[in-house]
Amino acid sequence: MNREDVAEKYGELVSDWFCVEAYIKDGDLYYRYDAADPVTEPGQITFNKITDGVSEPVQVTTVEFHEAQKGDKLK
Repeated sequence: MNREDVAEKYGELVSDWFCVEAYIKDGDLYYRYDAADPVTEPGQITFNKITDGVSEPVQVTTVEFHEAQKGDKLK
């Protein structure tokens, strides 16, 4: 996936107010949403990954998300 693919397929998801970070790394889209309530514990933050061709996002670890931050920043 590249920027154009993300804009076409997931533009609404990335531009959503709750989406606070989004990256493309190795063709996968990684993103993080802010919780509706204030975060008080690390487990309340969820990091997600969408692989091209897969319809549902999967949760990833904090470590995997931090590696994605070395990719192409979208937001």
